[in-house]
Amino acid sequence: MPNKFSGFASSLLLSIIALLLSHSVHAQIVNASPYSRYGLGDLQADGFITNRMMGGGGLGMGSSRDINMLNPASYADIQFVSFGSAIRSEFIKLANASASQTDNRTELSYLFVGTPIVKSKLGLVVGLLPYSNVGYNISTTDYVDQVGSVKRIFTGTGGVNQAFLGLGGSPLKGLNIGINTSFLFGTISKTRRLEFPDSTNFFNSRIVNTTRISDINLNYGLQWKLIDSEAKKLTLGITGSLSDDIAAKRSTLANSYTLFQELLITKDTAFYSPDEKGNISLPMAYGAGIMYEINGFGGKDKNQLAFALDIATQDWSTYKAFEETDSLQSSVKVSGGLRYRPDISDKGNYFKRSQYYTGFKYNKTYLQIHNTRLTEYGITFGVGLPVKPSAPNKAFSYANMGIELGQRGTTDKNLIQEQYIRLNIGFTLNDDSWFFKRKYE
Repeated sequence: MPNKFSGFASSLLLSIIALLLSHSVHAQIVNASPYSRYGLGDLQADGFITNRMMGGGGLGMGSSRDINMLNPASYADIQFVSFGSAIRSEFIKLANASASQTDNRTELSYLFVGTPIVKSKLGLVVGLLPYSNVGYNISTTDYVDQVGSVKRIFTGTGGVNQAFLGLGGSPLKGLNIGINTSFLFGTISKTRRLEFPDSTNFFNSRIVNTTRISDINLNYGLQWKLIDSEAKKLTLGITGSLSDDIAAKRSTLANSYTLFQELLITKDTAFYSPDEKGNISLPMAYGAGIMYEINGFGGKDKNQLAFALDIATQDWSTYKAFEETDSLQSSVKVSGGLRYRPDISDKGNYFKRSQYYTGFKYNKTYLQIHNTRLTEYGITFGVGLPVKPSAPNKAFSYANMGIELGQRGTTDKNLIQEQYIRLNIGFTLNDDSWFFKRKYE
């Protein structure tokens, strides 16, 4: 067997083992967003990098070269063994009516391995990515008569990860169905502190809630190819998940403390409740999207265009954590994008073989604070640079780079506005040499 195949197989096997044994995609994020204080935190729901470069959409996207975890029905179209990963850097400006600050962070976005079981009929994908991030540090100071300054501090860290195994198949010509079985796990820690800088008559106090999540969640998808020819494709995609109770454990600690410089020294523990068992109610979600692809206007393999448009909603008003609600609302997200490749057959012009992306998104988030519904909108751009395959492998791999410019929230009513730039850099390695018949000497 050629060394190339054995080397690739060994690398892929090691990647799968590392993926499955990874404890977490992201480390403790200190500054994700002040709005990650609510619910399960800042939800990460834009799929892989090719989805993100098209505004975070693609429910109708099915591709032999790009894994699309937003709709598991797309796994039926997988033709190559694929491995992918990406990192994301975010530069964010936070501002209210009187002040502003900037922050940045970089994290590993995802890992995945996908393989066809039966080419263009049945595919399998395993992956790991964040489900939500929590990271905030908020403080307010008020003056109270006969007490002096009263400082309130709210902090949170952690998040929820999603390790998934998905299967997609095509039981009928033009119809794909699929399911993702996800294992949600992670720890979220939220702390409330009350301090009295001007008085020695009152004890500083804090309450720490630590929630550990560990359970299975399912989502499903369908893709119906209304038009499926070499020149044109029109695909309708539908996804959904049922409401589900996720098992969790919560620990609560309440104590008083004194401050020595930046150090908190515990004086007395008023209450401690370890490992209280309960549930977190994840709400029902569903979405629909279309993708229209044109191949070869101006000649075969030239000017390949794809248009995507999605709408998705989730009823977060039913959200509960240990039977406690969080005043969340139903979310609605609209996203769309375009993918363009000038000429895949032009061997002399590298950039004509590259893929170019742009997109938009509008998100009516689940947050309503001070009677103000928070919205988010953004635009995206990206490029997929092909990596030339070596014989006998005929499958192009891609290095992908994308940028997203967006804004969430407002400075009205003493709220916080976030303006961000997100850089996504990743790769997808495709290999079809696994399916070549080999000769042994």
